[in-house]
Amino acid sequence: MMSEDDANGEPIGPPPPERRTKHARRRGEEGRPTGTAFNDAQSAAKAEVFLEMGKALYVVRRKRGREHLFSSDGRHVTTLQRTNAAHQQRLEKGDVRPVSDEEYKQFKRVIQ
Repeated sequence: MMSEDDANGEPIGPPPPERRTKHARRRGEEGRPTGTAFNDAQSAAKAEVFLEMGKALYVVRRKRGREHLFSSDGRHVTTLQRTNAAHQQRLEKGDVRPVSDEEYKQFKRVIQ
């Protein structure tokens, strides 16, 4: 079965299964918005990327509280919804922090 391409000739749709953890594949099957994870990550501005402390996970926070978590090697771990208040609380507690310029560059390299 052929996949659709966008205007730039890039495939449309979810990435190959090996780019997602088993947990992420399961969450997609449950109806979570995991299909947008890689597109969201690739188009994320630096202000939308955070590091989850103690777990070596990148957190991509997009519209309507959608968060995608990625491992340090660029594999999609899970997608969830989190309110702005809950996200702010996590920042204040130090559970997550914004990425540095170098961490953002590294994220962009591994997410390609």
